[in-house]
Amino acid sequence: MKKAPQTFVFAIVTALALAVMVPTTQAKGGGKPTKPKIPLPTLIEDVDAASHTIKIVSGEKRTVTSYTANTFTQVFINDKPGKFEDLKKGMRVSVGGKDGGNATRIDASDMTGSSGKK
Repeated sequence: MKKAPQTFVFAIVTALALAVMVPTTQAKGGGKPTKPKIPLPTLIEDVDAASHTIKIVSGEKRTVTSYTANTFTQVFINDKPGKFEDLKKGMRVSVGGKDGGNATRIDASDMTGSSGKK
C-alpha cells in the first residue's frame, strides 16, 4: 500500500516539473512572448484616370506596383460593379493581373461601405 502514495507524489512532481519547463523552452530567447504580425493592407497609392493606371502599395516593405486598366478590366467597389474613375487613393484593394501589366480585375473597398457613387 505504500507504493500508491509514492506513485501519486512522483506523478505530481513530474507534472509540476513539466509545467515549469514547457513555457521556458518554447519562448525565443527566454524573453517575452511575441505578438503575431498582422499583415498590412494593400492600398491604392495613386490613380491616374487619364492613363488608366493605378499604383498600389503592399507588404511589409510597402512595395509600389503599377497596373493599367483597359476595356476588359473588371472593377468592383465594395463588391458592386464600379468604374475605374470611382477608385480613390487609400482604398483597400486587390488587383488581378501581371505586375506592371494590365489589370484583369480590381476589387476595392473604401472603408466606409459606400461605393463612391452619389
